[in-house]
Amino acid sequence: LKSAIDKTVAALETSRLDRHQGVTHGGRLLCFHQRTSVVTSAGRVVSMPKINATTVAEHREQRRADLLTAATSLILRGRAFTVAEVATEVGLSRSAVYEYYSGAGDLVADVLVDELTDWADHLRAATAHQVEPADVVHAWVVSVLGYVADGRHALVRAAASIELPPT
Repeated sequence: LKSAIDKTVAALETSRLDRHQGVTHGGRLLCFHQRTSVVTSAGRVVSMPKINATTVAEHREQRRADLLTAATSLILRGRAFTVAEVATEVGLSRSAVYEYYSGAGDLVADVLVDELTDWADHLRAATAHQVEPADVVHAWVVSVLGYVADGRHALVRAAASIELPPT
């Protein structure tokens, strides 16, 4: 029996079990995180994140994007959240999230900075080709109303209504 167990453990040590995790909101895939489970020599299954990027910098940027996507999902739920909840959404440990952010407030701030930067770029593009002041104002108003009409404002609105956890 012992030799059979040893052979099984040896076979499991060399096997890799892939598990895919996705974070969805409203039926839309927001975040995709792939992990690999490896069986150690002690027979324990350990889940380890895959590094699919070609450089560490790319990996860190992808991880940051995953964290922001998870925080966005939690913000859209309209309530305060913790770093532990973000970690769970992404499939990381809480301490791994702290390598990127000092707390939930920093995550909310980064989500809003990214969203408002995108919105400002959109407004700039909408008004860039206008010469007359009245045309600039008209293009700006149409762009802002479009932002609200298509629902992109929901993130900023939801973030304004949540209470940040104490630091």
